[in-house]
This record gives sequence, structure tokens and C-alpha cells, in this order.
Amino acid sequence: MINYKSNELLHSEYFVEWDIYLERRENLQTTEKISLATYSCSRKDYESFYPINSAQTVSYNFLRNQSVLRCIDKDANLEIFGMDDINSYALNVDLIPCKACNKTKEEMQEYL
Repeated sequence: MINYKSNELLHSEYFVEWDIYLERRENLQTTEKISLATYSCSRKDYESFYPINSAQTVSYNFLRNQSVLRCIDKDANLEIFGMDDINSYALNVDLIPCKACNKTKEEMQEYL
């Protein structure tokens, strides 16, 4: 997440945390949330990425240089299908306020 007024990345573990998971839906109802292990992407990971659109090079390099991109553990069982189907598995990536960081509401609002 980026504060576009200051161009500052908002990814401090003292304020926010990533929640990356698969969501299983049956008959359009969520039936299961499967948490996925992630880690900060390494140089080797970046080398394995698909080529990006040249229009995104500046943004990609900015994020890479800030070490904020997350990679899903290679042993994860990813089954993603059925975007518009009644039954599906969806990949969700949420950036949420940290629950265990003991910040006041005012401190969180100022940060975010």
C-alpha cells in the first residue's frame, strides 16, 4: 500500500500485516479459508517472474527495491479456478491493520 500524498510505502509490521489465503466457495458461499505461507521475495524469485509490461517497469523496480513484494511458499497447494462459477477457489491478498501491535486507533489512523 502506498500513501500517494507522500509516496511512502505503508508496510511496517508495526502497523499492518498481510493475510494471503485461498477462499473456497460452494454455491457462492465461502466454505473454507486456507492460509498460505509467504515470505519476502528473493533475487532468485524475481528472476523466475514472468516478464512484465514495459509500462510497469518503474513501479516494479520501486517495489522490488523496497523489498515489499511477497512470494507464496513453493510447496503450497494452489488450486485456483472458477472466477464466475458457483463453485470456486479464489486467491485473496489482504493488507490489514496489525492485531498484535498495540497501537492506538489514533496512531493507526495517522499511519494509514
